[in-house]
Order: sequence, then structure tokens, then C-alpha cells
Amino acid sequence: MGLWGYPALGAAEVTGLCNVAREIALKGIGRFDAQRKLAIPAIRRAHDLCPTDPEITFNLGLAWYLDKQLPKARELWETLHQTTKDRPASDRLAMKVHANLAWLRFEMGDDENAHLLAFEGVKKYPGNLALAHTKYMSLSRMARYLEAYDWLTREHLPGSMPREWKQQAAESMVENLWREFRSGKHLSAIKNTVDFLVKEYPEERLFLTAKEQLLVAEIDPKGVIPPPVELPDSVWPKTGNVGDRIQELDPLLAALPSLDPWKKRQDAFALLVGISRYQNIEARHYGDRDASNLYTLLTRRGVFFPDTDHTRLRTGNQATLETIQRDLEWLAHKGRTHPNAILLFYFSGLGAPWVASSPPRFDDGLLLPVQVEGLSINPQTAISLRKIKTLLHDLPDREIAVILDTCFHGQSKCGTRFSGQKVLPSKEFFSDTHGWALASLHGDSGTHDLARQGIFTYELIKGLLGSADGSRGTDQDGWVSLEEAFHAAQARLKPVNPSVDGFLTAPGSIRLTRLRGEQ
Repeated sequence: MGLWGYPALGAAEVTGLCNVAREIALKGIGRFDAQRKLAIPAIRRAHDLCPTDPEITFNLGLAWYLDKQLPKARELWETLHQTTKDRPASDRLAMKVHANLAWLRFEMGDDENAHLLAFEGVKKYPGNLALAHTKYMSLSRMARYLEAYDWLTREHLPGSMPREWKQQAAESMVENLWREFRSGKHLSAIKNTVDFLVKEYPEERLFLTAKEQLLVAEIDPKGVIPPPVELPDSVWPKTGNVGDRIQELDPLLAALPSLDPWKKRQDAFALLVGISRYQNIEARHYGDRDASNLYTLLTRRGVFFPDTDHTRLRTGNQATLETIQRDLEWLAHKGRTHPNAILLFYFSGLGAPWVASSPPRFDDGLLLPVQVEGLSINPQTAISLRKIKTLLHDLPDREIAVILDTCFHGQSKCGTRFSGQKVLPSKEFFSDTHGWALASLHGDSGTHDLARQGIFTYELIKGLLGSADGSRGTDQDGWVSLEEAFHAAQARLKPVNPSVDGFLTAPGSIRLTRLRGEQ
């Protein structure tokens, strides 16, 4: 959505009421964030005084939009678009009206008209990513993935976002192939579609891989059939700002300046694991992004060096049981050889309870590696928290942190579901740990879909970026500790989701990220 466009002199009459109207509009815009109840009537008054000024009209529409009065905003922008659409492509106001109106149509659920207006826009304003975004989102919500993929292939739009859209469209097309296969259709009924995709888009590895996997699954009843993946046309709400990426942290993290090497710790070691898609069970979204974004933060503004001797990142198919176990041994070895080291283990993915019988009780928490089978989840096929506790317990290091963005009660999205009696973990299980931060004990750790991250990790990262400095009543010293970040995250999450019941097992005074110089 475009920013405020301040009324420009010369846009309408330069004397009389329009001159006064511009002054009133400027005052209203200036007060909008702090005094919305005063700002909107002021901008509306300006429009009443000078309804012919397009900039004032645009800003009144924007005020209605930001105040969630979408029909009023659409009515104004539809009218304004009719009077500005024939302006040259260099006209900034006409472009903003075009882009905002297209997106507003999408938000209001008018996908076809949003797509048509965005389609006109990308032709008139080549390279405009706001219009391209609306076109892609509209096509996706209408399940027109091939059309979106073909357009993005031909358009060659710049930047990383169009590449992500193209990847997502390809993944949706492949999922539709698997849906047909899972429904009982033989490969012969799907073959024409698969052959077309491979022939038409030979550079797309996903299509070729899908063809090979479908062939194996057709021949071998035990062949791997990927678990179902939710698609935009079925899970996106039919109205609303489902594609707004303003809350994503990636651009901010990518732009962070690196901490000077001498401010880092040669004896700081970290292992970060994130899994979004599992090979054999239903996935938990965003785990790989959680781990990757935290890795970026900790190696740019944190005390960790970005090399494999200090910090290891395992995402997706890298996060196998064998690899994670070796990396945990590596982390413990660093602790044994560096008695004053900082050691950090982070995991975002699925968790599961291990229940002992007679009587049923929670005996262990399991972190699930990427290749785990749904019917054979046990302490030998997964990462046992008991084993991690034993591995870390006798190390001489005081600064050890374990951060788990998952849950272990087997009833929600953050963990694999188990039938039978619900056995909840207790804080006593973690009584002999130090510096373990859990997203949730009995509740769902949850996801932040607009940011495409786990909500707990998202709030931790925001705190570590600086907002948590001094949050525990301590002086703002330019550093953020685990304790500060954790409690700031909990304070933000509790009012929104009271079921979030994460905890920190002991004060985590470990300094992890630095904002600025010491004060």
C-alpha cells in the first residue's frame, strides 16, 4: 500500500478553497498516527472543500483504508482511477492509485478484477513489484498456478521476491499432481500434464523430480509419497491482507551491519536446526526460516562467527538424525575444550512426547529429524531431550542456552498428533536444566503467518534486534541477553494468546546480540 502522497501545489486550483484544503489535509496527515479520530475528519473536510484535487482524494482513500473502511476507500480510488488512468507512466500518483486499487480489490475478495487491473498495470508500469505481487496473489487464490508460473517465467522480474513467487507456484503445481495421484488416479491419467510441464519448462528441476518420484510411486507400493501440503486456494482467507509481507524480518536482517570481529567471541559456538517440510509426516511451516533468520542475526550482530567451526545451520533435508547427533557431539566437545564458552542449541520443527506406561506419564520430549517415520517415533529415531540434558549437564561452561520453538504434548501444529490419553510435560522435567527457553509447555507455540515464522522465534528475534534491551529493569547497555529477549517475547505474546506458556528454566544472562557501543 502506497505511502501518503502530500498534496502538491498545482495539482488543482491554486487559489481559494483548494489552497485552504491542502493546508487542512497536511495537518490531518501529520496527526494520523497519533490522533486518528481528529485526522480523518480533517482530511475529509479538505476533500469536501476541494473534491477536484486528486492528491487530497487519494489521501482520503488511504485514510479510509488504514482505518479498515475498505468500501469507502474503494469508492474513492475507483473514481480517481478513472480520471488518472490515461496519464503517462511517469505519473507517480496515477501509478499509486493503480497499485493500491488493485490490491484493495484483492483484499475485498474480488480476485478476478484485482488480477485484471494488476495485469493492465504491469504492462503500463514494467517492473512494478506491487502490481506484480497483486497479480500473483490473485492468480494463486484462484488456483491458477500454471498461469502465474508461466507469466513469471516470461516476465523475468528483478529481485528475490518474484523468484520466491515462481518457486511457490511450481510447488503448488507439483502438489496438485500428487493430489491427483493420492486420489487413486494412475500415472497414465496424469502423464500428459507431467510431460507438458517437463517439456515446456525444462529448466525447472521440481517438475523433473516430480515426474521421477511419480514413476517410482506408481511402480513401488512402498515408494515415497510426499505428505499433503496446504495450497493458497484452500487455506488463504477469501478476503483480507493475506499477502502483506511488511512484517517479514528478512530485509531488515539482511541489511544489518556485521559486528566487528574483535567484539565477537572465539569461544562462542552454536547449532541451529530448522525443519519446515518433513519427508514422511505432515510438516510444520517456517522452521527453516526460523533457524535461518536467527542464524543471520546471531552471526551479524551476535557474538558468533559465521563459519562452521563456530556456528552450524541445518535446515530441511540437512537436518537428519545422524547429522544433528554429530553436531550435538561437536557442540559438547567445544564445551569440554573451552571451559568458559557460550554454547547455544536452537530447534524449530516438530516435537513429540515419549510416554512411559503404568501409569502413563511424560518421560521424554523428542525433537523430530527430517526423515523420521510417523509410526516409528521413539528416543532412538529422534533427538531425545533426556540425552541432550545428559550431554550438557556435566560441561564446565556456565553460559549454555537451549531454545526450543516446538511443543511436546502431541495435540497441535507444533507437534505430531498422538491418539489416546493426553499426557502433558511438566516443568519438573526441566528442573535440572539451565538456560532452556521453551516456546510452550502445554499450549501451541504457534506461527506468525504474515511474517512466515514461528511466533516465538519471531518475537525473540525482534527482542534481540534491540527492543528487549533493558526489558528486565536493567540498564540499557547496548547488549541483549537471552533472559531479556525471552521475557520481552513472553510479554508481547501473552496478551494475544493466553495459551502460550513458555518458560525459561533459569536466568539467561548470556549476552547474545549487540546494538551499539557500551553506554
